[in-house]
Amino acid sequence: MKPRTAKINRETKETSIKATVNLDGTGKTSIQTGISFLDHMITSFAKHSMIDLTIKAKSLDNIEHHLIEDVGITIGAAIDKSLGNRSGITRFSFASVPMDESLAETSIDLIKRPFTKITLLIKRTKIEVFHQHQVTPFFLPTQLHQFQFLFYHHI
Repeated sequence: MKPRTAKINRETKETSIKATVNLDGTGKTSIQTGISFLDHMITSFAKHSMIDLTIKAKSLDNIEHHLIEDVGITIGAAIDKSLGNRSGITRFSFASVPMDESLAETSIDLIKRPFTKITLLIKRTKIEVFHQHQVTPFFLPTQLHQFQFLFYHHI
């Protein structure tokens, strides 16, 4: 099988992002966005999905929303590119993950029909500097790369 890897460099007036992905990795990561909670969430995603992922992201306009959204776009682009024509993959899956005082549930379909639904039942408005309303801009850009996500988080 051809290696399922990709490198993406995304440069805009707002951000500079470099990403590499190896879908057949071991969960090794190097995530540098400058937003601790975002780094933590991306690291957890890569570790538990066994994807090797590196992200080096820098905000050029100091607006967190732009950085969060563009990191989502870049990760989506890297995964899409590494999937190639998608032959031989398990197309969809789901997970229910209890963590401390919360439950995260997600379903994903790697078909080329974009759809995202996010339901957050979170009492806190932010974790560190990461606001609850910034979760959706992170996941919605993946629609540009034609994945389907359903994500529920209960705290």
